[in-house]
Amino acid sequence: MVWLRVALVGLMLALLLGSIPQTQAANPDSTERIFGEGEGDPAGAFQVLRMHSIPTTMNFGDAVRGVASGDSWLVGVGQNTFLTLDAGNHWQQLDPQALFPVAAGGLCCQQAFAYDYGRDLFIWLLQYAPDTQRGLVRIAYTDSAGLAGHEWEWYDVPAVQGYTWVEPQLELSANQIWLAMDRQAIGGAIDSTWVSQIQTDTLEDEPVFMRSYPSTTERAWHLVRGAKDMMYFATHINQTTLRMYAWDENQPVPTSSDVTVAEWTAGARICPTPDQGNWCADDDGRIRAGWVAKGTVGFMWNAVSSNTITFPYIDAVRVYERDLSLLPFSLARPFIFNAQNGFSLPSAAVNGRDDVAVSFYHSSTEQFPTLSSSIFDDFNAPPPGWAYYNVQSSSTTPHQQQWVGQLDTQVFGPTNLGWSVTGASLNGCAEARCLQPFIAIFSRERDRPAIERWLSPISYEVFSPVVQIN
Repeated sequence: MVWLRVALVGLMLALLLGSIPQTQAANPDSTERIFGEGEGDPAGAFQVLRMHSIPTTMNFGDAVRGVASGDSWLVGVGQNTFLTLDAGNHWQQLDPQALFPVAAGGLCCQQAFAYDYGRDLFIWLLQYAPDTQRGLVRIAYTDSAGLAGHEWEWYDVPAVQGYTWVEPQLELSANQIWLAMDRQAIGGAIDSTWVSQIQTDTLEDEPVFMRSYPSTTERAWHLVRGAKDMMYFATHINQTTLRMYAWDENQPVPTSSDVTVAEWTAGARICPTPDQGNWCADDDGRIRAGWVAKGTVGFMWNAVSSNTITFPYIDAVRVYERDLSLLPFSLARPFIFNAQNGFSLPSAAVNGRDDVAVSFYHSSTEQFPTLSSSIFDDFNAPPPGWAYYNVQSSSTTPHQQQWVGQLDTQVFGPTNLGWSVTGASLNGCAEARCLQPFIAIFSRERDRPAIERWLSPISYEVFSPVVQIN
């Protein structure tokens, strides 16, 4: 009768609260808290198991992305790439120009990472600028032994002549490597958006099995994490409609369905900070996070404040996987906001238990930009009341109205239980030279022993996360 209890909870909330979602925060100064089942159970305690700085500088706007499996962590900061084989004790920088042949107009722009724990396969997406002919993305791959020995194979996905790829995204399903990217004329405008699937077990074949699906009328498709034999992706049609696609690994084309969402607003964003600096001004409303877990599909994006929400927030939608219909009541909109904070740049990942972790940045008039993470699992009762935990904070905001690029939440291999998150903090000054990229490994306490057995011993400061209830 769990379904009946969930439905009744949603109905009572809808009657009592009207349009106010369960995800609205409790007053942090009061004793009110939104606790789920098992909240307060020591097994459900949020644990940061490792926290390490990446030994490099970076610029505002640089994305920090990475994956971690046991002691082997691969992290990209802007266009630079770093590897540790002992859980952060020592780092080495990888040189793509030494590892791979020259291609197109040379390395640029974006990189992304994934780890296929079933195949022990590290996958590295590199973007190459166009030459006079075309641009391309390169899919490099290796196993744990090859990672340690700097031995990579690769497969190139070139654009047609006169075009290049922009904003590439890399995700996995059970048997496929997935790419989502826009196609842009060299020196011109974006003319289409594409999703492509590469059959993982054919990477060594000639030819590799690959098929693509384009649209000339839509832009910025976003893939989910946690896909098994079905990949889901979506984009905004307008500010009340999301178009969702479902693409079976064994079918030549996807199917689509339009989903009506609560109206949200795009435009100028102003996030509160103690020094009145605005770090989230350059965000936009593109979908930033997606997941499929426990029979549901979810997407998140940045939204501007509204008549009922004071500061920028992370909007969301959740549908049933079976038919892409909305979940009932507030279960359909697990968005993240409260009355004190501005939120931005969500990133989600799904572990082997189908638990969802979401990480994001937020700030208030009493708190500088901070990366926090939240876990939605059996320690949360539905509807989800996001309890988020501060992982790494800053002590100032930038002089310019800009922050770092996208952070990255990934499942931790090979246990497939906890998560890694990569991001950056700003301390000591308000200039780019004071940005510090980092990677953290986190989990519930119940999964800590299983994860720790894969990590080299390391001397690090005991970390006590600060919990905030949303």
